[in-house]
Amino acid sequence: MTNRTNIREQSGVYYWHCNLNKTAGSLIGSSKAIKKSLKTFSIRQAQRRRDILQGLIYFQKEQDFNPVEVLPQLQLVLPDIIERLQSYVDGPTPNQPLDSNSNDNHTTLKALYERWEVLQHRRLNNADAKETKNLKNSIGTMKTALELFLEANGNLTDCPVSKITKSMAAKFRDLVLFKKNMSTKRFAAFCTHLSKLWTDAQERDLVFTDSPFLGLKTEGAKPEKKRRPFTKAEVTLISVLFEHNTKEYEDWLATHLLLTSGCRREEVFRVKKKDIAVSEHGMFMLVGEEGKTEAALRVLPVHPSLSTEIELLIQHLDPEALIFKDSREREQKGEAKYSDPFGKRFSKRFNSRIKDDTVCLHSARHLFGTAIDHADLDDRTAAQLAGNSGSNLKRTPMILSRYSKGKNGEQLKEAMFKVWETDIMKHIATLILYQQPASNGDN
Repeated sequence: MTNRTNIREQSGVYYWHCNLNKTAGSLIGSSKAIKKSLKTFSIRQAQRRRDILQGLIYFQKEQDFNPVEVLPQLQLVLPDIIERLQSYVDGPTPNQPLDSNSNDNHTTLKALYERWEVLQHRRLNNADAKETKNLKNSIGTMKTALELFLEANGNLTDCPVSKITKSMAAKFRDLVLFKKNMSTKRFAAFCTHLSKLWTDAQERDLVFTDSPFLGLKTEGAKPEKKRRPFTKAEVTLISVLFEHNTKEYEDWLATHLLLTSGCRREEVFRVKKKDIAVSEHGMFMLVGEEGKTEAALRVLPVHPSLSTEIELLIQHLDPEALIFKDSREREQKGEAKYSDPFGKRFSKRFNSRIKDDTVCLHSARHLFGTAIDHADLDDRTAAQLAGNSGSNLKRTPMILSRYSKGKNGEQLKEAMFKVWETDIMKHIATLILYQQPASNGDN
Protein backbone atom coordinates (compact mmCIF):
# COMPACT_ATOMS: atom_id res chain seq x y z
CA MET A 1 0.00 0.00 0.00
CA THR A 2 3.03 2.27 -0.06
CA ASN A 3 2.18 3.74 -3.45
CA ARG A 4 -1.39 4.43 -2.37
CA THR A 5 -0.17 6.06 0.85
CA ASN A 6 2.09 8.32 -1.16
CA ILE A 7 -0.79 9.26 -3.40
CA ARG A 8 -2.94 10.02 -0.38
CA GLU A 9 -0.26 12.22 1.14
CA GLN A 10 0.20 14.19 -2.04
CA SER A 11 -1.61 17.45 -2.59
CA GLY A 12 -3.48 15.86 -5.47
CA VAL A 13 -5.82 14.09 -3.07
CA TYR A 14 -8.69 16.30 -4.18
CA TYR A 15 -8.10 15.23 -7.76
CA TRP A 16 -8.61 11.66 -6.59
CA HIS A 17 -11.70 12.72 -4.65
CA CYS A 18 -13.35 14.13 -7.79
CA ASN A 19 -12.40 11.25 -10.03
CA LEU A 20 -13.40 8.62 -7.50
CA ASN A 21 -16.89 10.06 -7.18
CA LYS A 22 -17.25 10.39 -10.94
CA THR A 23 -15.94 6.92 -11.72
CA ALA A 24 -17.87 5.19 -8.95
CA GLY A 25 -21.08 6.93 -9.93
CA SER A 26 -20.72 5.93 -13.58
CA LEU A 27 -20.13 2.28 -12.76
CA ILE A 28 -22.73 1.75 -10.01
CA GLY A 29 -25.62 -0.38 -11.22
CA SER A 30 -26.53 -3.85 -12.38
CA SER A 31 -23.93 -6.20 -13.80
CA LYS A 32 -25.57 -5.70 -17.19
CA ALA A 33 -24.96 -1.95 -17.01
CA ILE A 34 -21.36 -2.56 -15.95
CA LYS A 35 -20.86 -4.93 -18.88
CA LYS A 36 -22.29 -2.35 -21.26
CA SER A 37 -19.95 0.31 -19.86
CA LEU A 38 -16.93 -1.94 -20.34
CA LYS A 39 -17.69 -2.24 -24.06
CA THR A 40 -16.81 1.42 -24.53
CA PHE A 41 -13.50 1.32 -22.64
CA SER A 42 -10.10 1.49 -24.26
CA ILE A 43 -7.34 -0.43 -22.54
CA ARG A 44 -5.88 2.71 -20.98
CA GLN A 45 -9.29 3.82 -19.73
CA ALA A 46 -9.82 0.44 -18.12
CA GLN A 47 -6.39 0.54 -16.48
CA ARG A 48 -7.05 4.03 -15.14
CA ARG A 49 -10.48 3.18 -13.75
CA ARG A 50 -9.17 0.00 -12.19
CA ASP A 51 -6.42 1.94 -10.42
CA ILE A 52 -8.86 4.60 -9.25
CA LEU A 53 -11.23 2.02 -7.80
CA GLN A 54 -8.40 0.16 -6.11
CA GLY A 55 -7.40 3.48 -4.58
CA LEU A 56 -10.98 3.94 -3.45
CA ILE A 57 -10.89 0.59 -1.65
CA TYR A 58 -7.75 1.69 0.18
CA PHE A 59 -9.23 5.05 1.18
CA GLN A 60 -12.38 3.35 2.49
CA LYS A 61 -10.31 0.97 4.59
CA GLU A 62 -8.44 3.94 6.10
CA GLN A 63 -11.86 5.33 7.18
CA ASP A 64 -10.44 8.84 7.58
CA PHE A 65 -11.18 9.77 4.00
CA ASN A 66 -14.37 8.56 2.32
CA PRO A 67 -15.19 10.32 -0.96
CA VAL A 68 -18.37 8.32 -1.58
CA GLU A 69 -20.36 8.66 1.63
CA VAL A 70 -23.51 9.05 -0.44
CA LEU A 71 -22.89 5.76 -2.22
CA PRO A 72 -22.61 3.08 0.47
CA GLN A 73 -23.86 0.44 -1.96
CA LEU A 74 -20.57 0.83 -3.82
CA GLN A 75 -18.95 -1.56 -1.35
CA LEU A 76 -21.18 -4.36 -2.65
CA VAL A 77 -20.21 -4.01 -6.31
CA LEU A 78 -16.58 -2.88 -6.08
CA PRO A 79 -15.08 -6.41 -6.19
CA ASP A 80 -17.13 -7.30 -9.28
CA ILE A 81 -16.15 -4.06 -11.03
CA ILE A 82 -12.46 -4.59 -10.23
CA GLU A 83 -12.62 -8.16 -11.53
CA ARG A 84 -14.30 -7.09 -14.76
CA LEU A 85 -11.84 -4.25 -15.32
CA GLN A 86 -8.88 -6.52 -14.62
CA SER A 87 -10.22 -9.08 -17.10
CA TYR A 88 -10.73 -6.36 -19.71
CA VAL A 89 -7.20 -5.03 -19.26
CA ASP A 90 -5.45 -8.38 -19.32
CA GLY A 91 -7.58 -10.18 -21.88
CA PRO A 92 -7.10 -13.95 -22.08
CA THR A 93 -4.22 -13.98 -19.56
CA PRO A 94 -5.57 -11.99 -16.58
CA ASN A 95 -3.15 -13.40 -14.02
CA GLN A 96 -0.01 -12.10 -15.70
CA PRO A 97 1.23 -8.62 -14.73
CA LEU A 98 1.22 -5.82 -17.27
CA ASP A 99 4.79 -4.63 -17.36
CA SER A 100 5.58 -2.24 -20.17
CA ASN A 101 9.29 -2.86 -19.73
CA SER A 102 9.14 -6.66 -19.87
CA ASN A 103 9.24 -8.84 -22.96
CA ASP A 104 6.76 -11.40 -21.60
CA ASN A 105 4.14 -13.47 -23.40
CA HIS A 106 1.92 -10.42 -23.89
CA THR A 107 4.24 -9.20 -26.65
CA THR A 108 4.18 -12.39 -28.73
CA LEU A 109 2.18 -12.54 -31.93
CA LYS A 110 0.18 -15.50 -30.64
CA ALA A 111 -0.78 -13.78 -27.37
CA LEU A 112 -1.83 -10.57 -29.11
CA TYR A 113 -3.95 -12.50 -31.59
CA GLU A 114 -5.61 -14.57 -28.85
CA ARG A 115 -6.40 -11.44 -26.87
CA TRP A 116 -7.83 -9.67 -29.93
CA GLU A 117 -9.97 -12.72 -30.73
CA VAL A 118 -11.32 -12.87 -27.17
CA LEU A 119 -12.33 -9.20 -27.33
CA GLN A 120 -14.12 -9.76 -30.65
CA HIS A 121 -16.06 -12.70 -29.23
CA ARG A 122 -17.08 -10.54 -26.27
CA ARG A 123 -18.48 -8.00 -28.68
CA LEU A 124 -20.37 -10.77 -30.48
CA ASN A 125 -22.38 -11.50 -27.35
CA ASN A 126 -24.19 -8.15 -27.58
CA ALA A 127 -24.07 -7.52 -31.33
CA ASP A 128 -27.06 -7.21 -33.63
CA ALA A 129 -27.40 -9.30 -36.80
CA LYS A 130 -25.48 -6.92 -39.04
CA GLU A 131 -22.68 -6.31 -36.54
CA THR A 132 -22.43 -10.06 -35.92
CA LYS A 133 -21.85 -10.64 -39.61
CA ASN A 134 -19.15 -7.95 -39.76
CA LEU A 135 -17.41 -9.25 -36.63
CA LYS A 136 -17.36 -12.82 -37.93
CA ASN A 137 -15.93 -11.61 -41.24
CA SER A 138 -13.27 -9.64 -39.36
CA ILE A 139 -12.33 -12.65 -37.22
CA GLY A 140 -12.07 -14.82 -40.34
CA THR A 141 -9.93 -12.26 -42.17
CA MET A 142 -7.56 -11.92 -39.22
CA LYS A 143 -7.19 -15.68 -38.90
CA THR A 144 -6.45 -16.08 -42.62
CA ALA A 145 -3.96 -13.20 -42.56
CA LEU A 146 -2.09 -14.69 -39.60
CA GLU A 147 -1.98 -18.14 -41.21
CA LEU A 148 -0.55 -16.69 -44.43
CA PHE A 149 2.02 -14.65 -42.50
CA LEU A 150 3.19 -17.76 -40.63
CA GLU A 151 3.27 -19.70 -43.90
CA ALA A 152 5.53 -17.06 -45.41
CA ASN A 153 7.90 -16.79 -42.44
CA GLY A 154 7.71 -20.09 -40.59
CA ASN A 155 6.54 -20.63 -37.03
CA LEU A 156 6.75 -17.17 -35.45
CA THR A 157 3.84 -17.46 -33.04
CA ASP A 158 6.16 -17.14 -30.02
CA CYS A 159 8.25 -14.38 -31.57
CA PRO A 160 7.94 -10.95 -29.87
CA VAL A 161 6.17 -8.55 -32.18
CA SER A 162 8.98 -6.03 -31.70
CA LYS A 163 11.23 -8.42 -33.64
CA ILE A 164 8.90 -8.76 -36.62
CA THR A 165 10.48 -6.68 -39.36
CA LYS A 166 9.61 -5.11 -42.70
CA SER A 167 11.44 -7.92 -44.49
CA MET A 168 9.11 -10.47 -42.85
CA ALA A 169 6.13 -8.39 -43.91
CA ALA A 170 7.56 -8.26 -47.44
CA LYS A 171 7.70 -12.08 -47.55
CA PHE A 172 4.05 -12.10 -46.52
CA ARG A 173 3.24 -9.61 -49.30
CA ASP A 174 5.05 -11.71 -51.92
CA LEU A 175 3.19 -14.85 -50.84
CA VAL A 176 -0.24 -13.21 -50.93
CA LEU A 177 0.14 -11.17 -54.12
CA PHE A 178 2.44 -13.25 -56.30
CA LYS A 179 2.21 -16.89 -55.17
CA LYS A 180 -1.40 -16.98 -53.98
CA ASN A 181 -2.32 -14.49 -56.71
CA MET A 182 -4.77 -12.58 -54.49
CA SER A 183 -5.91 -9.06 -55.25
CA THR A 184 -4.37 -5.91 -53.79
CA LYS A 185 -7.71 -5.17 -52.12
CA ARG A 186 -7.56 -8.47 -50.24
CA PHE A 187 -3.93 -7.86 -49.31
CA ALA A 188 -4.79 -4.41 -47.96
CA ALA A 189 -7.50 -5.97 -45.76
CA PHE A 190 -4.94 -8.44 -44.37
CA CYS A 191 -2.48 -5.65 -43.57
CA THR A 192 -5.17 -3.56 -41.88
CA HIS A 193 -6.18 -6.45 -39.64
CA LEU A 194 -2.64 -7.47 -38.69
CA SER A 195 -1.82 -3.84 -37.89
CA LYS A 196 -4.62 -3.89 -35.31
CA LEU A 197 -2.45 -6.21 -33.20
CA TRP A 198 0.28 -3.56 -33.12
CA THR A 199 -2.23 -0.83 -32.29
CA ASP A 200 -3.50 -2.91 -29.39
CA ALA A 201 0.04 -3.52 -28.12
CA GLN A 202 0.88 0.19 -28.40
CA GLU A 203 -2.18 1.10 -26.31
CA ARG A 204 -0.91 -1.20 -23.60
CA ASP A 205 2.65 0.20 -23.85
CA LEU A 206 4.00 -3.21 -24.85
CA VAL A 207 5.33 -2.16 -28.25
CA PHE A 208 6.78 1.18 -29.29
CA THR A 209 7.30 0.48 -33.00
CA ASP A 210 4.83 0.92 -35.84
CA SER A 211 3.29 -2.01 -37.65
CA PRO A 212 5.65 -3.40 -40.33
CA PHE A 213 2.59 -3.93 -42.56
CA LEU A 214 2.03 -0.20 -43.05
CA GLY A 215 3.21 1.31 -46.33
CA LEU A 216 4.17 -1.91 -48.12
CA LYS A 217 4.56 -1.37 -51.86
CA THR A 218 2.51 -3.52 -54.22
CA GLU A 219 4.06 -2.73 -57.62
CA GLY A 220 3.74 -5.62 -60.02
CA ALA A 221 0.89 -7.17 -58.07
CA LYS A 222 -2.24 -8.55 -59.62
CA PRO A 223 -4.41 -5.53 -60.51
CA GLU A 224 -7.87 -5.23 -59.06
CA LYS A 225 -10.50 -6.69 -61.37
CA LYS A 226 -12.81 -4.14 -62.95
CA ARG A 227 -16.19 -5.70 -63.49
CA ARG A 228 -18.37 -4.78 -66.45
CA PRO A 229 -22.03 -5.38 -67.29
CA PHE A 230 -23.14 -8.34 -69.38
CA THR A 231 -23.58 -7.77 -73.11
CA LYS A 232 -26.72 -8.72 -75.03
CA ALA A 233 -25.04 -11.85 -76.36
CA GLU A 234 -23.97 -12.85 -72.85
CA VAL A 235 -27.47 -12.25 -71.50
CA THR A 236 -28.85 -14.53 -74.22
CA LEU A 237 -26.37 -17.22 -73.19
CA ILE A 238 -27.19 -16.77 -69.50
CA SER A 239 -30.89 -17.16 -70.21
CA VAL A 240 -30.34 -20.73 -71.44
CA LEU A 241 -27.62 -21.81 -68.99
CA PHE A 242 -30.25 -23.50 -66.82
CA GLU A 243 -33.22 -25.33 -68.29
CA HIS A 244 -36.56 -24.06 -67.05
CA ASN A 245 -38.43 -27.36 -67.34
CA THR A 246 -36.17 -29.47 -65.13
CA LYS A 247 -34.88 -29.51 -61.55
CA GLU A 248 -32.80 -26.47 -62.58
CA TYR A 249 -35.94 -24.36 -62.76
CA GLU A 250 -35.15 -22.48 -59.53
CA ASP A 251 -31.71 -21.56 -60.86
CA TRP A 252 -33.33 -20.26 -64.03
CA LEU A 253 -35.76 -18.17 -61.99
CA ALA A 254 -33.05 -16.84 -59.64
CA THR A 255 -30.90 -15.82 -62.62
CA HIS A 256 -33.66 -13.80 -64.26
CA LEU A 257 -34.73 -12.31 -60.94
CA LEU A 258 -31.18 -11.02 -60.49
CA LEU A 259 -31.10 -9.63 -64.03
CA THR A 260 -34.41 -7.76 -63.73
CA SER A 261 -34.15 -6.52 -60.12
CA GLY A 262 -30.49 -5.52 -59.75
CA CYS A 263 -30.34 -7.27 -56.37
CA ARG A 264 -27.18 -8.63 -54.86
CA ARG A 265 -27.06 -12.43 -54.93
CA GLU A 266 -27.29 -12.80 -51.14
CA GLU A 267 -30.34 -10.49 -51.09
CA VAL A 268 -32.31 -12.69 -53.48
CA PHE A 269 -31.42 -15.89 -51.67
CA ARG A 270 -32.52 -14.47 -48.30
CA VAL A 271 -36.03 -13.51 -49.46
CA LYS A 272 -38.80 -15.29 -47.52
CA LYS A 273 -42.41 -15.91 -48.49
CA LYS A 274 -43.56 -13.21 -46.07
CA ASP A 275 -41.35 -10.75 -47.99
CA ILE A 276 -43.53 -11.14 -51.10
CA ALA A 277 -46.67 -9.02 -51.46
CA VAL A 278 -49.20 -8.56 -54.26
CA SER A 279 -51.26 -5.39 -54.71
CA GLU A 280 -53.14 -3.62 -57.47
CA HIS A 281 -49.77 -2.35 -58.66
CA GLY A 282 -48.29 -5.84 -59.09
CA MET A 283 -45.93 -8.03 -57.09
CA PHE A 284 -43.34 -6.54 -54.73
CA MET A 285 -40.57 -8.05 -52.63
CA LEU A 286 -38.73 -6.79 -49.57
CA VAL A 287 -34.96 -7.33 -49.81
CA GLY A 288 -31.87 -6.41 -47.81
CA GLU A 289 -33.02 -7.01 -44.22
CA GLU A 290 -29.58 -8.50 -43.59
CA GLY A 291 -28.03 -6.43 -46.32
CA LYS A 292 -24.54 -5.17 -46.97
CA THR A 293 -25.47 -1.63 -45.89
CA GLU A 294 -28.36 0.13 -44.16
CA ALA A 295 -29.52 1.37 -47.55
CA ALA A 296 -29.83 -2.23 -48.81
CA LEU A 297 -33.25 -2.51 -47.17
CA ARG A 298 -35.77 -1.67 -49.88
CA VAL A 299 -38.99 -2.73 -51.58
CA LEU A 300 -38.75 -3.63 -55.28
CA PRO A 301 -41.39 -4.43 -57.90
CA VAL A 302 -41.03 -7.91 -59.45
CA HIS A 303 -40.95 -8.07 -63.24
CA PRO A 304 -44.45 -8.99 -64.50
CA SER A 305 -43.07 -11.91 -66.52
CA LEU A 306 -41.75 -13.52 -63.31
CA SER A 307 -44.60 -12.83 -60.88
CA THR A 308 -46.61 -15.93 -61.85
CA GLU A 309 -43.50 -18.10 -61.53
CA ILE A 310 -42.85 -16.80 -58.02
CA GLU A 311 -46.48 -17.35 -56.99
CA LEU A 312 -46.20 -20.99 -58.06
CA LEU A 313 -42.86 -21.31 -56.27
CA ILE A 314 -44.10 -20.08 -52.89
CA GLN A 315 -47.72 -21.28 -52.83
CA HIS A 316 -47.04 -24.26 -50.51
CA LEU A 317 -44.38 -22.62 -48.32
CA ASP A 318 -44.69 -21.33 -44.77
CA PRO A 319 -44.50 -17.52 -44.40
CA GLU A 320 -41.10 -17.76 -42.67
CA ALA A 321 -39.62 -20.09 -45.30
CA LEU A 322 -36.96 -18.92 -47.75
CA ILE A 323 -38.35 -19.03 -51.27
CA PHE A 324 -35.43 -20.95 -52.82
CA LYS A 325 -34.84 -24.59 -51.94
CA ASP A 326 -31.05 -24.20 -51.95
CA SER A 327 -31.24 -21.60 -49.19
CA ARG A 328 -33.70 -23.63 -47.12
CA GLU A 329 -31.48 -26.71 -47.22
CA ARG A 330 -28.38 -24.77 -46.23
CA GLU A 331 -30.25 -23.08 -43.40
CA GLN A 332 -31.41 -26.45 -42.06
CA LYS A 333 -27.82 -27.72 -42.14
CA GLY A 334 -26.62 -24.60 -40.34
CA GLU A 335 -24.34 -23.64 -43.21
CA ALA A 336 -23.26 -20.10 -44.06
CA LYS A 337 -26.12 -17.88 -45.19
CA TYR A 338 -24.21 -16.13 -47.94
CA SER A 339 -22.22 -19.06 -49.28
CA ASP A 340 -24.80 -20.49 -51.67
CA PRO A 341 -23.83 -23.11 -54.27
CA PHE A 342 -25.79 -21.33 -56.99
CA GLY A 343 -22.94 -18.90 -57.60
CA LYS A 344 -20.51 -21.78 -58.13
CA ARG A 345 -22.86 -23.54 -60.54
CA PHE A 346 -23.38 -20.33 -62.48
CA SER A 347 -19.66 -19.56 -62.72
CA LYS A 348 -18.82 -23.10 -63.80
CA ARG A 349 -21.30 -23.06 -66.68
CA PHE A 350 -20.70 -19.48 -67.76
CA ASN A 351 -16.90 -19.82 -67.70
CA SER A 352 -17.10 -23.00 -69.76
CA ARG A 353 -18.53 -20.88 -72.59
CA ILE A 354 -16.90 -17.48 -72.05
CA LYS A 355 -13.41 -16.94 -70.64
CA ASP A 356 -13.46 -13.40 -69.28
CA ASP A 357 -12.60 -12.54 -65.67
CA THR A 358 -14.17 -9.08 -65.97
CA VAL A 359 -17.67 -10.59 -65.81
CA CYS A 360 -19.29 -12.71 -63.12
CA LEU A 361 -22.73 -13.14 -61.59
CA HIS A 362 -22.42 -9.70 -59.97
CA SER A 363 -22.29 -8.26 -63.50
CA ALA A 364 -26.08 -8.61 -63.48
CA ARG A 365 -26.14 -5.81 -60.91
CA HIS A 366 -23.80 -3.73 -63.08
CA LEU A 367 -26.18 -4.35 -65.99
CA PHE A 368 -29.12 -3.11 -63.92
CA GLY A 369 -27.11 -0.03 -62.94
CA THR A 370 -26.50 0.70 -66.62
CA ALA A 371 -30.23 0.39 -67.30
CA ILE A 372 -30.93 2.84 -64.46
CA ASP A 373 -28.55 5.34 -66.08
CA HIS A 374 -30.35 4.98 -69.41
CA ALA A 375 -33.75 5.37 -67.71
CA ASP A 376 -32.82 8.92 -66.68
CA LEU A 377 -34.10 8.66 -63.10
CA ASP A 378 -33.33 11.23 -60.44
CA ASP A 379 -30.43 10.36 -58.13
CA ARG A 380 -32.57 9.58 -55.09
CA THR A 381 -34.89 7.20 -56.93
CA ALA A 382 -31.95 5.49 -58.61
CA ALA A 383 -30.23 5.03 -55.25
CA GLN A 384 -33.40 3.55 -53.74
CA LEU A 385 -33.82 1.00 -56.53
CA ALA A 386 -30.15 -0.01 -56.38
CA GLY A 387 -30.01 -0.08 -52.59
CA ASN A 388 -26.97 2.18 -52.42
CA SER A 389 -28.26 5.10 -50.35
CA GLY A 390 -31.27 7.22 -49.58
CA SER A 391 -33.85 4.49 -48.99
CA ASN A 392 -34.74 5.73 -45.46
CA LEU A 393 -36.90 2.68 -44.80
CA LYS A 394 -37.66 1.65 -41.22
CA ARG A 395 -37.42 -2.00 -40.23
CA THR A 396 -41.05 -2.58 -39.24
CA PRO A 397 -43.48 -5.41 -40.11
CA MET A 398 -45.72 -2.93 -41.96
CA ILE A 399 -43.07 -1.76 -44.36
CA LEU A 400 -43.86 -4.20 -47.19
CA SER A 401 -47.60 -3.60 -47.26
CA ARG A 402 -47.10 0.14 -46.85
CA TYR A 403 -44.75 0.39 -49.83
CA SER A 404 -46.53 -2.05 -52.11
CA LYS A 405 -49.88 -0.25 -51.93
CA GLY A 406 -51.14 3.23 -52.61
CA LYS A 407 -48.92 6.08 -53.72
CA ASN A 408 -45.64 4.43 -52.73
CA GLY A 409 -46.35 1.32 -54.76
CA GLU A 410 -47.44 3.35 -57.76
CA GLN A 411 -44.29 5.49 -57.68
CA LEU A 412 -42.03 2.46 -57.30
CA LYS A 413 -43.75 0.73 -60.21
CA GLU A 414 -43.43 3.80 -62.43
CA ALA A 415 -39.73 4.17 -61.63
CA MET A 416 -38.99 0.49 -62.21
CA PHE A 417 -40.95 0.42 -65.46
CA LYS A 418 -38.71 3.19 -66.79
CA VAL A 419 -35.78 0.86 -66.15
CA TRP A 420 -37.54 -2.13 -67.71
CA GLU A 421 -38.32 -0.05 -70.82
CA THR A 422 -34.62 0.31 -71.63
CA ASP A 423 -33.30 -1.69 -74.57
CA ILE A 424 -31.34 -4.32 -72.61
CA MET A 425 -34.20 -4.96 -70.18
CA LYS A 426 -36.66 -5.40 -73.05
CA HIS A 427 -34.27 -7.98 -74.48
CA ILE A 428 -34.27 -9.88 -71.16
CA ALA A 429 -38.08 -9.77 -71.00
CA THR A 430 -38.29 -11.16 -74.53
CA LEU A 431 -36.04 -14.06 -73.57
CA ILE A 432 -38.18 -14.82 -70.51
CA LEU A 433 -41.49 -14.74 -72.40
CA TYR A 434 -40.07 -16.74 -75.31
CA GLN A 435 -39.13 -19.64 -73.05
CA GLN A 436 -42.47 -19.60 -71.19
CA PRO A 437 -41.17 -21.53 -68.14
CA ALA A 438 -43.45 -23.66 -66.01
CA SER A 439 -42.95 -24.62 -62.37
CA ASN A 440 -41.86 -28.17 -61.74
CA GLY A 441 -44.23 -28.36 -58.76
CA ASP A 442 -41.68 -30.03 -56.49
CA ASN A 443 -41.38 -27.16 -54.05
